[in-house]
Amino acid sequence: MTYALTASETHGDNGLVPRYLRCWCHTCDARWELDAEPQLLGCPRCNGDVVEVAYIPNFGQWKGRVSAAVQADLAWKRLLERGFAPTVTRLWAATSVQYTRELRERGWYTSPHEAWQKPWTNVLSGHYQEVSEGFSGNISGRLPAVVKPTGAERQLIDDTLARALTDRAAAQTQIINSTTDKLMEQSATAARRETQRLAVETGVARSAEEEALEAGRTLERRLAGRSGGITSLETQAPAEMSKMVEAEVLLGHTPQVAGGAYSETGVIKTWWSMGDDIARDDHLMADQQEQQIDQPYTVGPDQLMVPGDSSLGAPIGQVINCRCASVIDEEAIAQARAERGLGDGE
Repeated sequence: MTYALTASETHGDNGLVPRYLRCWCHTCDARWELDAEPQLLGCPRCNGDVVEVAYIPNFGQWKGRVSAAVQADLAWKRLLERGFAPTVTRLWAATSVQYTRELRERGWYTSPHEAWQKPWTNVLSGHYQEVSEGFSGNISGRLPAVVKPTGAERQLIDDTLARALTDRAAAQTQIINSTTDKLMEQSATAARRETQRLAVETGVARSAEEEALEAGRTLERRLAGRSGGITSLETQAPAEMSKMVEAEVLLGHTPQVAGGAYSETGVIKTWWSMGDDIARDDHLMADQQEQQIDQPYTVGPDQLMVPGDSSLGAPIGQVINCRCASVIDEEAIAQARAERGLGDGE
């Protein structure tokens, strides 16, 4: 399938202005970038179908600009989110159906920690792999040939991410199912209280099936309301982790997700907010904040290594639906690698 902008999206009243195209071929997995008007393109390698990411908001009201690279970063994440959303929707639908059926048939339901642990872990693991592949080479792809990563470094990046993302999938599954468990209990309780109210006020005695159906409908609505936050966070966090791990390996450090310690590198990372009217205040205030690559950003009262990170205790309100990006100084990485003689030397 080929995605591209329509003329109205690029030049219409909505103010979207194309700055940057990042293209991906579904057939051969080639990736390339263009600075051009959006158009339908064939893959230069295999002439296969192409995904084009090109619609980039022009938020000129915030410090005059948002960099094209940051806008492209968000567009790529949004594409991955859209691909993930149907899977989340199917899981929620299956959860609601099973919950309703069990309430109707036996008056109780299976805990999501029991019923949905493996499905959610598998779904998240698959999505994380797609995200990490999508952001693979985010930094190294722009380095001069002489300091590009060696085969051993590429393998270390892949292995580190695989382990860290596997751990995250297990942890996030627990969090997701814990919230689902609470929503199941609340939905059943609300339906039971409504049955009692009707009996007292109207003398109507609802059947167990009617009560179960109402509880199921309530749960379905509540689960649907979580979809956007889950697809956003579970794309944002692995994407930013992928960039961070790549940078740390390129600098010759053990990544922090693998137990590495903080260290002074001289390489700077910068927090970029999208700077529009829906960005939260803490993230607007963090805009263009610079930190050493191994040091956390200060975002409001919290510390985050990258947008979407909660490893240092940031609450859900700081990470859910975040569209910010951490931009790492690629030139400084290239210089550091050259000074230390790191690279494949090609």
